[in-house]
Amino acid sequence: SRFASDDDRRRLARAAGPLKGSVLVDGRVRGIWHPEPAPGRRRTVVVDHLGLDPTEADDVQAEARAMGRFWLGDGTDGTDVDVRLVAIA
Repeated sequence: SRFASDDDRRRLARAAGPLKGSVLVDGRVRGIWHPEPAPGRRRTVVVDHLGLDPTEADDVQAEARAMGRFWLGDGTDGTDVDVRLVAIA
């Protein structure tokens, strides 16, 4: 209950699966992320979220791009990283 309400945990559990991690916004779980295969050297990070305001969405996208750069491991500027935000109903 410190990180997510009972309702939020139920909604996230339906979308959870292997290789998914938590997305924290201001110390609360607001979504889950997972990598998605992409052609070539591109990387896609999908974030299934419980609703983000525009500022939160920008921050989450920036962190997802940084994670994609880490996966590439070659000092890329993040242009090879796609981020897809998907609202959980």
